[in-house]
Parts: sequence; structure tokens; C-alpha cells
Amino acid sequence: MLPYLLVLSFVMFWITLEQKALGRKAFWLPLIVLALFAGSIRICCRCRITDG
Repeated sequence: MLPYLLVLSFVMFWITLEQKALGRKAFWLPLIVLALFAGSIRICCRCRITDG
């Protein structure tokens, strides 16, 4: 559960930071972070299933 909260916290922080600093909506970094996190969870779940 902690990794989910950490990723969510980072993404929310980055969106707020970019909005305040640059005056635009964050898109690319949160998208990349969430996609990489989802891919890593998928790989971990597949390893658990195959390892027993």
C-alpha cells in the first residue's frame, strides 16, 4: 500500500509544483511515472504467479 501512496503523493506534488512554477498543467512526467509504476506492478504480479 505504501508504494501506491508514495507514487500518488509524488504525482500530486509534481502537478501542483508545475502549476505554480510554470503556470501550466503537468502532463508528461505524471503520465510517465504512472505508466512505469503500472508496468512494474504488472511484472511483479506476474513473477509472484509464476514463482508460486
